[in-house]
Amino acid sequence: VIARNEVTKQSLKNIEIASLTLAMTEYLRVQLGFTVIARDKIMKINIMTSIIVCFTYSLIFAEDVKNSNLSLEEAIKIALANNIQVLTAEKEVQAASGRKLQMSAIPDIELEGEWVGIPSGKFLNDGEEGKIGLFQSFEFPGKRGLRSNIGSLKEEIAKRNLEKTKLLVIANVKKTYYEILLLQKILANIEANIELLKQFFEIANIKFKAGNIVYVEVIRAKVELSRIKNELAEAKREFMFKKRSLNLFLDKNADEPIILTSDISYVPFNK
Repeated sequence: VIARNEVTKQSLKNIEIASLTLAMTEYLRVQLGFTVIARDKIMKINIMTSIIVCFTYSLIFAEDVKNSNLSLEEAIKIALANNIQVLTAEKEVQAASGRKLQMSAIPDIELEGEWVGIPSGKFLNDGEEGKIGLFQSFEFPGKRGLRSNIGSLKEEIAKRNLEKTKLLVIANVKKTYYEILLLQKILANIEANIELLKQFFEIANIKFKAGNIVYVEVIRAKVELSRIKNELAEAKREFMFKKRSLNLFLDKNADEPIILTSDISYVPFNK
């Protein structure tokens, strides 16, 4: 219910857009000289405009609700695709692969040319002597292989670090997702208990007025009702904090509304 209320708040801007559309329609109708139309025709135009605006708003609201739905699998997929830690680790793997190729490569062949005795303002073929040479460096045996192994190890370390980062992100997303589901159930139970305590408080008042119980019972019911309302406020704060945390894991706006569609399921442990 709380998540749906947030979706409704998020869609209030769309209502404003729809209202502006209706106002603009009225303005154009007046400016184009349609004020001379009979009253029944004007009413038909207003009705059709209202229908169009309502239909447009319903489509926008439905799209907002659809985009807000989030299953656990979708949350993990989005987190792995957008989380900054995962993206950084993937860049490190690419960089390590490039360094590995560079470290295992044979030194480049060098081309060198030299000319002497070229008169001022003349070309190379006017010189007294010229030479062109190719140079190839030869490393100490085993040095390039050792360097290539080091590059491969660094690439493997980067890959393992990427796997570790993904597992940590998945674990954090699952933990936060299930905590939100648990808080939703806790909130529902607290709200149900508040309704019961309100009924108990009313019954206690009636019995006290009838002289069947002492006033201490009324005070106790009132204190218990206040205590559980405080629990509700604390649970709501924790609920909002966990939702913001999940949005940050998904690289979304912290206050973006989401509706969790997965549920807490019991998986038996098999030895």
